[in-house]
Amino acid sequence: MPRKKENEKFVAVGSKDIWNPFGLQTLAPEKFSAVATMILSGKHNLLTFANRRTPRSTFRSF
Repeated sequence: MPRKKENEKFVAVGSKDIWNPFGLQTLAPEKFSAVATMILSGKHNLLTFANRRTPRSTFRSF
């Protein structure tokens, strides 16, 4: 089998600047405090979820 003529080139991995609240739960305490500080200072963002569903009443009037 012939060798590839060129090496594959990949894009460099960027830094994560938008965080999912559930992803913060799995971080080590040192990393969590560093990320929380960056979120509070405005350098990183936190995803928010709009929960606009209203609970349906269990009583039905006919």
